[in-house]
Amino acid sequence: MWIAVVLHPLLRTRPARTSLATTTFRSRIASVLARSVALASCSWTGGCLAPPVLLPPIQVDLERALPRYPQGTERVELALASGERLRGLFVPSDEGAPIVLHLLESSGSVGSARLDYGELCAELSDVGFASLLIDYTGIGLSDGEASADHLERDARAMWEEAVRRAGGDPGRVVVRGVSLGAISSALLLKGGARPRSILLLAPVLEDSVVARFARAFRGPLAGWFAGLVYRRAADVSVVEAIRGGGVPVFLVSGDDDPLLDEGDRRALDQAASANRGGLFRREGDHVLVSIEAHSLLREERPLLGRLFPEGPPAAKRLQGLLASLPPDIAARFEPGTAGHARLADLSRHCRVGDPVVLAAAASGSANGESAARMVWLHRKRAWPALPFDDLAASLSLDDPARDLPLDLVEDYSRTIDLPRSYGGAWRVLDGDSIVAAAQGPGIDTGVRTWSLGLAFLGGVRVELATDLSRLYLGLRARGLAEDDARRQFARILLKGQRIPDRLTRAPDGRLVLEALEGGAWRALDLARPPAQAPEVRFEGKWFADLPERGFGQPRTAQVALRRSSRRHSRRRGGGPGSLLGPRTSRNRPLPPPASPCAEKLADRKPKGLECPPRAFH
Repeated sequence: MWIAVVLHPLLRTRPARTSLATTTFRSRIASVLARSVALASCSWTGGCLAPPVLLPPIQVDLERALPRYPQGTERVELALASGERLRGLFVPSDEGAPIVLHLLESSGSVGSARLDYGELCAELSDVGFASLLIDYTGIGLSDGEASADHLERDARAMWEEAVRRAGGDPGRVVVRGVSLGAISSALLLKGGARPRSILLLAPVLEDSVVARFARAFRGPLAGWFAGLVYRRAADVSVVEAIRGGGVPVFLVSGDDDPLLDEGDRRALDQAASANRGGLFRREGDHVLVSIEAHSLLREERPLLGRLFPEGPPAAKRLQGLLASLPPDIAARFEPGTAGHARLADLSRHCRVGDPVVLAAAASGSANGESAARMVWLHRKRAWPALPFDDLAASLSLDDPARDLPLDLVEDYSRTIDLPRSYGGAWRVLDGDSIVAAAQGPGIDTGVRTWSLGLAFLGGVRVELATDLSRLYLGLRARGLAEDDARRQFARILLKGQRIPDRLTRAPDGRLVLEALEGGAWRALDLARPPAQAPEVRFEGKWFADLPERGFGQPRTAQVALRRSSRRHSRRRGGGPGSLLGPRTSRNRPLPPPASPCAEKLADRKPKGLECPPRAFH
C-alpha cells in the first residue's frame, strides 16, 4: 500500500495534455515500477508470500484406499477450535502397543487411492506398533484451506490425539515425519512435545525447501524467484529444534536429494548426535526416498526395536497363528520341533497375513526377521499359488554357500514394485533371460547395466539404474566361488521377478537350481558356455500409468540389455547396504506429453526399447 502512495504523485499525469498512448505507456511503467519495488521490498524483508508447501494429493478416494489398510482400521476425526475437522485413520496393533504418529509429506493423504500408507501400517503393526495418520487442514479428507500457517496447529492436535490413545504417556509415542513432516516435527519440539523418539525421512529445512524444490523441479530461474518472494515455511529452525529438543532424532536422507546440501546434512547429523541420534544416508533422491517411505525402510527396523526392546506379545500371536493353520500344516510345527521355534521367532515380527504364507516363510528361513521381510515382499507382489513345500522353497534364503543377501532381494524387487504401484514401465525376466544374464559376456567385467524411468504426477521423473555386473561382482566379493555366485545371482533375480525357485540334488549329487515356468519345474544350467552367449533380451511391460487418463492394458515390448561405459558402471554408490543395488539419478522435469503414446515413448522409454508398431489406446 505504501508503495502505491509514494509512486502515485510522481507518475501522475494530466490526461488533457497527453495522448491516450502516452497515458497508457506511463500507466504500464507505473505498474512495472510498483511491482519491482514491491518485489525488492519483499526480498529485502526475507520474503512476504506464504510458501506453497502443501500440494494437492493424488486420487483421494477413501473407499478405494481403505481396503488396503489392515483389518480393524478406524476412522478418526479431530475437531479444531476454528470449527474445522481433521480426518484420518488409526491402525491398531497388539493391545497396549506404542503408537507411531505419522506427519505426512506435502501431498500425502490417508485417503489417496494411489499413494496410500496401508503397506507401511501393516508392517508397523507386524513389529508391534499402532499408527495414527491424519491429513493436514485442506488436504485430502480434512476441512479448510491448505496453508503453511496451519502446520503447527495441526501437528499439535495430532500429537494430543496420539498421546491420548497411548494412555496419556508421551513416552509411548514415536513421531515419524516424511519430507515436510520434518518441519511439523520441529514445531512439535518447539511447542514442548517430548515423544520417545522422532524418525525423519527425506527431511527438509524451513528456510530452503521452497526455493530448492522450485530450482530442482522447475529450473534455476524459478528457484531464484521463489527464494525472493516466499518466506520461510515455518517460524522454527529444524536444526535448532532437534539440537535443543532433548529427544533422540534419527534421520534418513538420500545421497542425491536436491533439497539438502552437504552442509545441511552435517548440521542435521551434529544436532541429532547431541541427543543420541544421527543421520543415515541411502541411495536415491528426495522423491524416491519419500516414495519408499510408504513402506518401512530397512534403516528404521532396528531403531524401532531398540526403542521398545520388550517387543510384541509373540506367545499370544503364535497361539493364534497355530490355531488358524490347516491341520496338516500345523502338524509340522508341534511344540519342541525346529519348525515350532522358527514360527515362534517369526511371530515376533509378523502379525498380519495369510497363516499359510507365514508358516511357509518360517519353514524356509531360520531367522524370524528375514522370514517376515519375505512375507512383506509376498504381500507387495505375491508369488503364484504353490504347494506348501514349493512356496517355502521360494520364500527361503537358505543357500549351501551362504544365505542370500535379503537387502539385494528387496532391491531387485523394487524395480517392478515401484512402477507397478506408482506408474511407469517394468520389465519381466523369464528363466532364459536370467540364465543368459548369468552366463553372458561382461557380467564379470563391469560393463552390463539396464535402467528404468519412473514418471510421477507433477512432472517429476526418477530413474533406477540396475547394474547386473555390480550384483555379480558384489557376490564374488562376499567370498563366493564362481558357481556359487552365479547361482545366487540367478536366485536373487528369480525372487525379484517372483518366479518360484528351489534347490535340488541331481543323481550324481550335484546341486541344481530349478525354476517354475509354464506350470513345470525345469533345471537352469548356469555354467558359462564355451562360445559367447547370445545377447540378453528382456520382455518389458508398459504399466497402464495414470488409470484416470483412460490408458488401456499394458503392451509388451522387447528391451535389449545395453552396455555401459566403465565410468558409468563405477559411479559412486551409497552405504554398504545398498552398494550392489539399483542406483538412482536426480529428478528432472518432464515436458508436457503431446499424447499418451508420445508420453510413454519419449519420456519413459529406457534405452534399447523397441515399441510395437501399434499405438497405445
